[in-house]
Amino acid sequence: MNWVLRCVGVWLLASVFGNAAGVASMVGGGPADTTKATGRVLAGEIGSSSQWGSGWLDLAMVTDFTKGDVLRLRIGGSAKKVVVRLLPKTEPQETSAGIIGGAVVVPESRVVEVILDTDRKFIKQISVHGGTNPWGKFPLGSSNGPATLETAELVNCVPAPKSSADTTKATGRVLAGEIGSSPQWGSGWLDLATVADFKKGDALRLRIG
Repeated sequence: MNWVLRCVGVWLLASVFGNAAGVASMVGGGPADTTKATGRVLAGEIGSSSQWGSGWLDLAMVTDFTKGDVLRLRIGGSAKKVVVRLLPKTEPQETSAGIIGGAVVVPESRVVEVILDTDRKFIKQISVHGGTNPWGKFPLGSSNGPATLETAELVNCVPAPKSSADTTKATGRVLAGEIGSSPQWGSGWLDLATVADFKKGDALRLRIG
């Protein structure tokens, strides 16, 4: 039997991994709902530099972080955007080595979450960098203020399924259009009624015939 896309429908699902208001997440690896998860405060010595507009936590012990770990950071200072860095023990503090992604918007709550997309080994320091352009590589805006790091937590959360978001109980909207199929090519399709834009995090539920 040829596989075709039945006219029963294609659903566009609202993402089930939305963040609670007031918490900014930078997802480097995959979706995770950590807004209600508990965290373990990471021990170490807090420092800051008014000259560079940055703050850091020198970890009490060199630490290995793994893909999927979530760091919840409470940001001080007046920065509206920051760059987050996990500094390996082999690198000097002046380097930009260990930067995670790009700029992160700091919400009113001053709490951001960073989800690691790769293992980060032998980390000696967690730092956040505000100001106008850290290292001359990350333009954050001419009015962006300095940042400090008040606390850092490692959050215990349930990771998302490997394949996709868990949308099995989510409601969907049937996408309108004309169904077609090709016995020759063993394929089926839906020509959408209107050209549509899809965004990161959208989930499509397809019924396959």
